[in-house]
Amino acid sequence: MKNMKTRAIPLFVLAVAATSAHATIVYSNALGPIGDVFVDLTSTTAVGASNWQYNNMRNDSINGIQTVIPRSGNGSATFTTTSATGKGDIEFFGLEARGTLGNLSTLKYDWFRDSSSTTVQHYHPVVRLFVDADGSANTTSDRGLLIFERAYNQGTGAVPTGAWVSEDVVASNYNLWQRKFSPGTSYDTAGNWQSLTTWQSPTGFTPTSGGLTFNANSMILGANMGVGSGWNNSFIGAVDNFEIGFVGGSTYSANFEVTADPVPEPFTLALGAAGLIGAARRRRNRR
Repeated sequence: MKNMKTRAIPLFVLAVAATSAHATIVYSNALGPIGDVFVDLTSTTAVGASNWQYNNMRNDSINGIQTVIPRSGNGSATFTTTSATGKGDIEFFGLEARGTLGNLSTLKYDWFRDSSSTTVQHYHPVVRLFVDADGSANTTSDRGLLIFERAYNQGTGAVPTGAWVSEDVVASNYNLWQRKFSPGTSYDTAGNWQSLTTWQSPTGFTPTSGGLTFNANSMILGANMGVGSGWNNSFIGAVDNFEIGFVGGSTYSANFEVTADPVPEPFTLALGAAGLIGAARRRRNRR
């Protein structure tokens, strides 16, 4: 969503929550004490041997699975942007996350917005589903995203800051909006965002003026979580504990962690994180 508002909070929150009993641990490429630190990443980069990858990390962004804002262990996927053109995603493509939109039964993730973020107050890390409209691999021009943001459900008021938020998209039957890939078009105007159950129905929904028809038979190919692109000023936040499941299929969950060797001392962690944030701010000030 473009141009919307939040509050402020401490940078380091050591909140711990239980992960799914069968969560897959997705480890950073780099060892501790910090983990992965990608600055203006220009190409898609695999996260270890998993089906996760970093993508769309650009324009003064600093991103990676890091120990800066830990959740359910020593890490999370962390995003820092310093300008309106900054962006960062972590995304998943694999058989574990595939099924029809109509059979989607679970979509959860945890997100965090730090109080030092200066972008408008409704922005938070979002979750997006990669969807093939007709469910056929033989056609690729009918693909796009279904995107969850709180602003399309609760208005443009401040989202929580300084604490981890556990979001359950299916149980809340949130409104979602569509981004079509070919040609790239966002359908995020009033009337074009609809509840998940509307998208999941046999007839589904077609956004006005050229949108794709997503319905119960549309195929989910993967998912991503990320921040940025048009977010004014700076943002610092993170995601963790992604979970997706389908009726009649399996449930897949992922917990992002840093390969903890060596294990960081709290003081070392704070210094490293402060250095990353300071570097981001220095780059912003030079713009």
